[in-house]
Amino acid sequence: MNGHQGTAETIGQKRSRSGDQRFQRYVKSSQEEKDVCEDWYHVQDGFRYVIPYVFAFRVNCKRRWIGRSILDTFSREFHYKPERYWSKEISSGRLLCRDEKVEPGYILDGSEWMIHWIHRHESAVLDREIDKVYEDDSLLVVSKPPSIPVHPCGSYRRNALTYLTSLKLGLSGLRTVHRLDKHTSGLVIFAKTKEVATRLCKQIEERRVTKTYVALVSGHFPMSLKSCEDKLSFDVREQIARVDPHGKDAVTVRQISVTA
Repeated sequence: MNGHQGTAETIGQKRSRSGDQRFQRYVKSSQEEKDVCEDWYHVQDGFRYVIPYVFAFRVNCKRRWIGRSILDTFSREFHYKPERYWSKEISSGRLLCRDEKVEPGYILDGSEWMIHWIHRHESAVLDREIDKVYEDDSLLVVSKPPSIPVHPCGSYRRNALTYLTSLKLGLSGLRTVHRLDKHTSGLVIFAKTKEVATRLCKQIEERRVTKTYVALVSGHFPMSLKSCEDKLSFDVREQIARVDPHGKDAVTVRQISVTA
């Protein structure tokens, strides 16, 4: 699972897909953390660190969890932590069900919400400026430095580009319409309204928008390699794309420029 005072909630949102009602989890700040400030951070040796803070994850019971114990559910759904970790969190009362402490064997019936209180430690990012490239009444285009994810994910929240743009440029309420891998630098477009975001997302989905990546390499790059058609998948938690035989179809066309 991914605040004024660092409190956030994860809300189950019903979504219809192929006739079935599925639940989609998304993160929403209970106070929307509108007042991003430098007091949240510590900069040292070229890196920006987030000062650890208390944080609450909230999730509604999903349909597929019904009839399973709370321990089994969290051990399987959030397997980046071992079962003994979740057992300890439940037994200690740091993972609550309907705001109450329950036993690890408690069986979920679908009406519950769970809250997990943690002391959150975020990963550091490079302390670089967020340069404004273009802005009008509808859009903001910034140059994203490497190491920074576009939006909160995994071990990043306040060190995400959405927060840092608010901090450094004084702009909030921006809507993301596309992503770049956290290790990739480049242009990121933010929409200022829901209508503009919807229009841009539709253009991207219809493949009316293209991205050009420029990479500087050393050595002898294979000049005959003109394109790559390996399938790709996107790791939401790590915010990186990788070659995956079970991923989506993708075509990357290379244009090689030789420089001295």
